[in-house]
Amino acid sequence: MIVVDIGCCPHEGDLSVEPLVQRFQPDDLYGFDPLLDANTDYVLAGSRVHLSRAAAWLRDGQLELAVGAPSPLDATVMREKNDRHEWQLTTTVPCFDLAEWLRSLPEPPVVKMNVEGAEFPLLEHLQESGAPVARLIVAWHDGRMGGEFTARRQRIERGFPCPLEEWTL
Repeated sequence: MIVVDIGCCPHEGDLSVEPLVQRFQPDDLYGFDPLLDANTDYVLAGSRVHLSRAAAWLRDGQLELAVGAPSPLDATVMREKNDRHEWQLTTTVPCFDLAEWLRSLPEPPVVKMNVEGAEFPLLEHLQESGAPVARLIVAWHDGRMGGEFTARRQRIERGFPCPLEEWTL
């Protein structure tokens, strides 16, 4: 089994890798977060863990993120996200086409996504491209982004062809 952790958040101390390894016991777990200090590989409870400093996105290349003030350890591509941050600073990070990358895997993975509002364009991209996903676990941020995003969430939930659950950690 393969698990893909988009937005593994090691900078906030709530690294989601360990709970995902405990729950699914995958052969491989791939974690992506643009704010990781560096790429790293290790073994955790028998699972190979591969962490990469990159943002999952709609295309390959570079992506401009809004960085939160007062915490420069929070970032989003969705400036519409209204929460405790003022999204004033920006940083550019490497990004990759998530749908294309998922197609390169030998089997459909479990995908966990906590990407501060970017779940909407990412999940719509996965739906439109028919990217293979066995199960989807999402931290939804529509409550912080306005009514339009609640409607988008409902469309995504109705149209996704695999089991979908909410991420709470």
